[in-house]
Amino acid sequence: SSDDCNIEIRDASEAEVQQITLKQIIALVDLINITEIWSIIVNNTTAIKHYIVLLKNNSHICSCLSTIQQGVVCRHYFQVMLTTSNAKFHIRLISSRWYYKDLDGSNEPFFTADKFCKENDGIIQESPVHIDYLCAYGQDKDFLEEGLNTYQQRLVYGELHGMYKKALHKALQNKSSSQQLIDLLKEFTEETDEPSEDENFSDKENQEHVLHNPKKRRGKGRPLGTKRFKSSQETKNKEKHQRRCKKCGNVGHYQKNCNNV
Repeated sequence: SSDDCNIEIRDASEAEVQQITLKQIIALVDLINITEIWSIIVNNTTAIKHYIVLLKNNSHICSCLSTIQQGVVCRHYFQVMLTTSNAKFHIRLISSRWYYKDLDGSNEPFFTADKFCKENDGIIQESPVHIDYLCAYGQDKDFLEEGLNTYQQRLVYGELHGMYKKALHKALQNKSSSQQLIDLLKEFTEETDEPSEDENFSDKENQEHVLHNPKKRRGKGRPLGTKRFKSSQETKNKEKHQRRCKKCGNVGHYQKNCNNV
């Protein structure tokens, strides 16, 4: 059926994206620096969602790029840490901008999961080499930025290529969908490029936050200490309403204390 065909195309495109991801990671870090490669499967499915590459310098790189882009170790790596003792944690895997204080964790040891503590006490003592920054791509910052940009561009290209194949297959089923896709592509190509606010997420993380005074919220009703604006239909000198006695009809007293018989 068409639904089964769409599912097969979707699975194939996702598999292609993951294969492109893994190839770019291997090309970027060099095969001789890789110790192990782990695949992450989510929600008991057969489709591979992410790849974890373990390196010889005890660092790692995940295809989600959470550690590099956001300075946070992803949940995929913690899952690998619960499976193998070769996956190790170091405090310098977390970017220094997340530290409460400016602490130096370069001389801290590596740690493994608690389930492997019986074998090696959970601590991996390395040679006393000063670790400036644990990086999967090496110490060269320019090379890191250039390689990361190239990797992201190729990864986005693979994802767009997979989406294009699915959209093309759907558009060929009927003429209206084909014309709709053509119009959408024409509109996209003719648009002028405008800088996006969310392009550099990592740069925004490093920017200092400037606190401003909170915005004042005006409450309902007239401000305190001001007079009410009268309607044009209201009389300026409106007489006050006075109650009248139900027995005699005069004002100044009520029916209970009325003296008129």
